[in-house]
Amino acid sequence: MFCNTNLDKPQLDGSFPKPGLLPWHSQQQQVTVLFHQLFSPKRIYKSTLDTFSTLLANLGHNKHPLIIPMNRTWWNKQEHYNINPVIVDQVNVMMAADYIDWDKGCESWKRATRITATDKFYQYFGGRLYVDFKPQEWIIAQEWEDTGKKRRAYNIVTKEYQMEKVWKKKYLPFGPNRETRMTDRILEASYQLNHQHRIRLNGEPVVTSLRRIFSNQELTLGGRLYTCTSYGVQQHNKNSRSHILIDDNEVCELDYASLHINMLRSMAGLRPIEDAYTMILSEIPINTNDRTILRRYLKGLLQSILNCKSRNSAISSGNYEAK
Repeated sequence: MFCNTNLDKPQLDGSFPKPGLLPWHSQQQQVTVLFHQLFSPKRIYKSTLDTFSTLLANLGHNKHPLIIPMNRTWWNKQEHYNINPVIVDQVNVMMAADYIDWDKGCESWKRATRITATDKFYQYFGGRLYVDFKPQEWIIAQEWEDTGKKRRAYNIVTKEYQMEKVWKKKYLPFGPNRETRMTDRILEASYQLNHQHRIRLNGEPVVTSLRRIFSNQELTLGGRLYTCTSYGVQQHNKNSRSHILIDDNEVCELDYASLHINMLRSMAGLRPIEDAYTMILSEIPINTNDRTILRRYLKGLLQSILNCKSRNSAISSGNYEAK
């Protein structure tokens, strides 16, 4: 197993097809029927149908136009997307059938084609196409690179606008080992188990697939589990998560306060405390609002320091959080 390292595409306004994004399984039959209606295939190849499903899911999921290179050769060279070059033909057919609108570009990246779903698209799916997500890789290694650019942002500590650096995500390659293979099996089993049950929030499906994300190639920094897409469990706030139903049964959420800090305290032979982030604040005479802001700052600072490779990078991380 090797994580992809370079998507080889410029920064453009819009959204690029996200591999692993699929229609919710209860709507997959509608997708298959639509595929038959549009293409009348004598034989369905799995890669072709998967590409069509991914295309529809991305159209239903994205709030911005979807960027599609109308060049089969380009798709042939981008194997890490796991999207069949037939996507070019599928876009043309869907445009002719009025399921999409497009701002047609050329075959090069100088002016890429952007597509959006039409009313006919949403009418076919009864007003909404729900999406699921199955990661291409259960484990990802990534780091953030400084782009050299800056943007204007509001600082909640100083309560004023400041210029901050713009970072971009870079995926790192890594080799498999015993631990990664075990993690793959566990997360795959978790995905399959969750899909045997109805997990809903306000009547809508919730994405439960998990990925383990590290921040270095050696897989020694980070490693926390995150749900995927804006429909993931973690993307909903605490109050909303209390209304999730599993097979129409209510759920409760267990929250371990200051987990990482208390794990370190235990390793040092110290007793865990209820809120390690604010233990020092009890000694400072400040009002409630400032205490809330400082707690958020201290939590971000400590978590950031824990994921640093060296003392110098920890100092730099602390300075960045303090800006």
